Amino acid sequence: MKTKSVIADYYPNLTKTEKKIADFIMKDFDNQFSTMTLSELSNHLSLGEASIVRFCQKIQFKGFQDLKFALALDDAQEQNAFDQDNYMDCVASNMMNAIHETRGMVNAEELSRAITLIHDSDYTYFFGVGSSAFVAEMAEERFLRIGKRTKCIKESHIQCAQASICNEHDVIVAISLSGATSDLLMALRIARTNGCRMIAITNHELSPIAQLSDMVLITCGKESPVTGGTLTAMTTQMYIVDLLCTGYSIRYPYESKTSEQKVSSAINEKLNQ
Repeated sequence: MKTKSVIADYYPNLTKTEKKIADFIMKDFDNQFSTMTLSELSNHLSLGEASIVRFCQKIQFKGFQDLKFALALDDAQEQNAFDQDNYMDCVASNMMNAIHETRGMVNAEELSRAITLIHDSDYTYFFGVGSSAFVAEMAEERFLRIGKRTKCIKESHIQCAQASICNEHDVIVAISLSGATSDLLMALRIARTNGCRMIAITNHELSPIAQLSDMVLITCGKESPVTGGTLTAMTTQMYIVDLLCTGYSIRYPYESKTSEQKVSSAINEKLNQ
């Protein structure tokens, strides 16, 4: 039985507070629920987190994550039913919409401060796990070409090791859709005790990683508990990285162009050997 059908069966016996949660889920045609954190849903509905957990248990789910997974599974099954004639348009539309939504969430002042922080740092580290690690690798390569000393670290033990020797002159850019990746969070807490500055690129402004960071750049790429980080979600992260790199090059044109020429010359010399 579909999850929303289960909720409908229990609906007559729900309390007023529980019906408020149920109504949100039943009218959630954009599948917001499956991408929200417990704290985000609590703030959105102006209800306590405990009330939401009790609702989940009342309709026979173990808790919030269990219900969230069931709804995401229903959504994934529906998405797998793409028509063969229009799936290319659907994928293109999803990617473009995600980038447009992310553009709408970009705070120009926050972006500007992040660019300044990266420029003024001795060293900038890009931390990512899973699909976000690929974006971290691309960020390292982009900034390296415009003259910034950067390093991508995607292995959790090395992240902790690096975090332990970071200081107030370094910056860590933490890339995480959920903003709650436990291994990444552990490394960032270590870095924070050493005075390291941090920039978060995440979907969730209220997430633990966002709250730990000095600046937060919001993405709007949906992450499903079933499919994880999709290519569409990664595209929104890459968009933010591109904004940082492009903004950096525009603000510091001389050093960026000089470094680009040096890097290009070195690569061309290697290719011509």
